[in-house]
Amino acid sequence: MACWKMAPALAAGNCIVLKPAKLTPLSVLMLMELIQDLLPPGVINVVNGSGSEIGEYLATSPRIAKVAFTGSTEVGLQIMSYAARKALLDALTQGYYLEPTVLFGKNSMRVFQEEIFGPVLAVTTFKTMDDALEIANDTHYGLGAEVWSRNSNIAYRMGRGIQAGRVWTNIYHAYPAHAAFGGYKQSGIGCENHKMMLEYYQQTKCLLVSYSDKPLGLF
Repeated sequence: MACWKMAPALAAGNCIVLKPAKLTPLSVLMLMELIQDLLPPGVINVVNGSGSEIGEYLATSPRIAKVAFTGSTEVGLQIMSYAARKALLDALTQGYYLEPTVLFGKNSMRVFQEEIFGPVLAVTTFKTMDDALEIANDTHYGLGAEVWSRNSNIAYRMGRGIQAGRVWTNIYHAYPAHAAFGGYKQSGIGCENHKMMLEYYQQTKCLLVSYSDKPLGLF
């Protein structure tokens, strides 16, 4: 994910302050060792420590023009509240650990309604395709979804109808480098891994210039 964040920012000509998750910083530090001789000093800067403190500082600092964040919705909303002081986005990663678990129940249960970034599978039943689509979309989140079907018509209609940023059909966990990755609803703002990311790290400017040496009127 560090590469997902850094690549478009660097391609757009920006310097970076990178804040790794406090529980998993070593992979980022090793990445910095591998690329340290490829970029001028100061282009990428790594800051380790508490996300609650550093995240707030980065999101409110007038020296930071753009913040990118991947993590829980709660922390994302907190970061956005910080950034609302000057319009930004960022923060930290957190979670709990448990054994692989399969839960059977109804879509109204909390385990069906929240994003669980862990080995948990919530299972329910449906009778019709419309019923399945209603269940799939009855949530505040929409990061990713899967459709498994031998019927190509059903697979296509479900893929079009599911409100998620990425829908895998008869396949899972494929991450092509050029394919946009982002969520619907509370699962995220914007997309990564696509050329559209360059727009997030740039500002549009329109220059209207006359090269005539004759005075021009207002109209």
